[in-house]
Amino acid sequence: MSLLGKLAKVILKIKGNLILLELKKPPCKIYLPDDSIWALIREIYLLEAYPPFESLKGVIIDAGAHAGSFAIPASFFADRVVAIEPNPIMVKILEMNTLINRRRNIDILPYALYHSSKTVYFNPDDLTSVMGTVSKEGKIEVQAISLDEIVERYGEIELLKMDIEGAEYDVIFNARKESLRMIKRLVGEIHYEGKEMLEKFGEYLKEMGFKCKFVGKSEFYSPFRVLKAVKNSAKIKGQMFYKITNYIYLLTPIPKPITLMFSGKERVSIFFAERI
Repeated sequence: MSLLGKLAKVILKIKGNLILLELKKPPCKIYLPDDSIWALIREIYLLEAYPPFESLKGVIIDAGAHAGSFAIPASFFADRVVAIEPNPIMVKILEMNTLINRRRNIDILPYALYHSSKTVYFNPDDLTSVMGTVSKEGKIEVQAISLDEIVERYGEIELLKMDIEGAEYDVIFNARKESLRMIKRLVGEIHYEGKEMLEKFGEYLKEMGFKCKFVGKSEFYSPFRVLKAVKNSAKIKGQMFYKITNYIYLLTPIPKPITLMFSGKERVSIFFAERI
């Protein structure tokens, strides 16, 4: 691990523990690894990178579900949440969080969302459990599942949320057009592989009937959004350390998100696509 990565572990109090996060609305309890809670609190709850939980309905696909920080509260409003997660450790924590909250409308699929259904390998990140890549070779053998198979199982999808560390291009470009037409909204991270690829991705979604928007992470994590973060912090019980350090992070003129800099990853954007 790099010197910056070691410094991040100290700053963010990463000791390999689980931390209990309690939400007031919807009222739920979620155990999250301490290597990810700081970033997840900011992205999902303080800044609401994804659609508000109250707006969710129908079938929600959460690809890259991690420990359930989105899937658990989403299940209080959606008819069904399909949580897809390839990291075996996160799957166990996700199962525990589902049981603790007595959620019976969450289907946990211990797979990697990929361009085809086959055996692949999951490679965890050295710094944080929210990152990790899937490839043809690596450390942990996992089963992959395609978007086509997901649509065949669940039918019309209200929202497809993707945080799959670069596999989003393969998933979308290799899905059948009929499958994409069964999806109303898409949201997630898009990894920067050049302006040409980003434009191709946007144009393809437009061709499939979506209106698409990209928001850079540096733009999303801007000082102007700290007021929204402070307002939304009331939805979380306690956790003042993570709240205050996130306020400071948003206000400080440093490259964002800093965890990507520590991990040496490509910069990413958030994309929103809604069927017209």
